[in-house]
Amino acid sequence: EWISGPAAAVWAEPLALSMYIVLVEQGGAVALLRALLECANGVMPPNLVTDVSAAMFGAWAATGDAVFSQWLIAALGPEGDGFPRQGTTAQNKADFHDALLMLGAGGAGDEKGAVKMDLRRFKRQVKSFCGGKKVGTKG
Repeated sequence: EWISGPAAAVWAEPLALSMYIVLVEQGGAVALLRALLECANGVMPPNLVTDVSAAMFGAWAATGDAVFSQWLIAALGPEGDGFPRQGTTAQNKADFHDALLMLGAGGAGDEKGAVKMDLRRFKRQVKSFCGGKKVGTKG
């Protein structure tokens, strides 16, 4: 049975604190973001990259640049870890990070914000970095 009304308020704060601990303090958000990136990199069928990108985009929209940026940097991993493919450098990862979050992008005010918070643009960046034809695959 779903808890609603005044009873739900009793559970809201402890639930929020629990989620904060799991996602932020225990690294769950970084692990979840890495899993989503791996999904976009071929763990899941290519037609699901839109859904994967939407989940990542929602996390970014909810947390903002500062928090999501920290998670993304950690989730991308170090140079030489083979993600998203062998030969990806730390600079490639930094460039993806900056392009995905539109850090240092031109534009002003609401115009930049409207372009920045565009799921289609975000998905294109994810697909460009993680997607593409993988060696040894069919299709």
